[in-house]
Amino acid sequence: MKRNVRNLTILILFLVFALSLCVFSACSDTNDADPSVKPQGATVTVSLDFSDERGVVRVSGKVGELTMEYALPEREGYAFGGWYLNDELYDFVVYPNRDISLTARWLEGVTVRFNTGSSDVVLDDIVVVQGETIPEPIVEREGYLLRRWTYLNIEFDFDTPITTDITLTAEWLERTNLPTMSVELLSSMGNTISLSSVTRETYVDSEITLTNADGDYVLFSTACEFKGRGNGSWEAEKKGYKLKFAKKQGLFGRAANKHWVVLACANFDDQTMCRNLTAYEMAGQILGGIEYVTNAVWIDFYVNGEYRGVYVLCEHVRVGDGRVVLTSQYGVEDTGYLIEYDAYAEGVQGVDYFSINPTGGSSSGTRPGGRPSGSGSSNNIVKYNFTMHSPSPEDYATEGGITETQYRAQVSFIQDYVKRVYTAAITDRNFATFSELADVDSFVDVYIMNEFYKNTDAGYSSFYLYKKPGGKLYAGPPWDFDGTTNAARGSSSATGIYVADSIRTGSNYTSSEILINLYATSEFKAKVVARWKQISSKMAAYYDGFFTEKFYSDYRYAMGKNFVKYGNRLTQANAETNWINNTRTLYTWFKNRITYLNGAWV
Repeated sequence: MKRNVRNLTILILFLVFALSLCVFSACSDTNDADPSVKPQGATVTVSLDFSDERGVVRVSGKVGELTMEYALPEREGYAFGGWYLNDELYDFVVYPNRDISLTARWLEGVTVRFNTGSSDVVLDDIVVVQGETIPEPIVEREGYLLRRWTYLNIEFDFDTPITTDITLTAEWLERTNLPTMSVELLSSMGNTISLSSVTRETYVDSEITLTNADGDYVLFSTACEFKGRGNGSWEAEKKGYKLKFAKKQGLFGRAANKHWVVLACANFDDQTMCRNLTAYEMAGQILGGIEYVTNAVWIDFYVNGEYRGVYVLCEHVRVGDGRVVLTSQYGVEDTGYLIEYDAYAEGVQGVDYFSINPTGGSSSGTRPGGRPSGSGSSNNIVKYNFTMHSPSPEDYATEGGITETQYRAQVSFIQDYVKRVYTAAITDRNFATFSELADVDSFVDVYIMNEFYKNTDAGYSSFYLYKKPGGKLYAGPPWDFDGTTNAARGSSSATGIYVADSIRTGSNYTSSEILINLYATSEFKAKVVARWKQISSKMAAYYDGFFTEKFYSDYRYAMGKNFVKYGNRLTQANAETNWINNTRTLYTWFKNRITYLNGAWV
């Protein structure tokens, strides 16, 4: 017990001694400290010499608190060079821990002014040191998209050092409630080039800005290659174009890809601009036998600041993630293939395209442009040829690392397979053999889609097919539905079997041999009837839900604006009225077509 008391006494004495040392040390620190230094939370005064008519201004604040009011002062005609304490730059962002005096330094500056063209958008002048640059200001204006800033009517490069007072002027593009795509076409030197110089053969450089309907940027001045597209439509005033981005871009929620297209919606004088969009939307929602259908979005399209009308932005039909999903390898014969039945097929036979006819080519007849027409020889299986898309003939040497002979062997493989499928369907009408070689469900849904729309070109071009590695031949993806419905050649009414009719007045050269002959077999027709019974009510609901009064109200201005440009001096009001009337007519056509097929396919 005594030993414990003694130990406790020693511990208390030690603690008293340690505390004494701490107190002595603290007192010593206080005595040695700079008396001008103030503790956290104390008030300090900063004397600011502005070196101009303002003279010296004294401001007070608490140690460590932020102060931005005087951190970056302004002086007309000068750029602020910083606050200096005894000729050394001082970072006056927070109040110091003592009273100090600071002096402002000013540099000769140049002023950048902004002419936004609108009292609703005001930007303050910026003064910068001569020879410096400024970042591009991002501004918003309701109902408009900023195209560019100009100086003396020339686009201003914000990497340019500013050496004199300048005024930058904003150029705006008027917007509707549609997403807006603005394309700037550029030469190799970076100068603007004319849209009239664009061809279908060669890409030109461009920069693309794309916003959604709310004005948020989807793309901003993004590098992209740009060229024309289309065959017969290329001769029209309103043309279509291809886009090839430098890096993969995912637009409007779709899988990223370099390749996109903008469709003019002008073939066959489509006064609704609804045929392509509704065809793709309907198929994507209802026709599950078609594995991939392109996404379609209406956009306001500008090129070099000029309004070009309403276009449809679509995914290009290609092999890739989110598109036609295939393993398509060079140098492997039974790989994945994407091909197109195509009256416009050209290039080198056996490389760029192939034929399944006994003569190795298409018919002997020609139409303007040297394309084949008519039925040709009675020994021919089909009228036209098949274009190779994947593996691409353009890249077999560079990307594939194979010889032309090796690539020709691949073309020969898919040629032979397609010939067997078409022979079973057309020459032999052997549905059992066709079913072994082809995916019947995809052909049923593709036929129904083409028949429902009365697609003029189902047997002419844009009829895509693909084969999976070690697998069957599939129909699809569907493409190009401008020449359809009440614009179909030879039969614009909502009644009648059209695509599967072997004798079609005025458009026999565009009729589809494979769909005609498949429909002539009882087995295929029975599947068509059964499938139609599954989906007809869904299709009716789709068109009822699409063509609503809200739809006409929401899109009348954007569509009217398009037809003011392409409508032979129409006023905006007349253009809107015409669009609504034409679109209502199309809606009635769809309803009548469903009614007819409900009676025909029972």
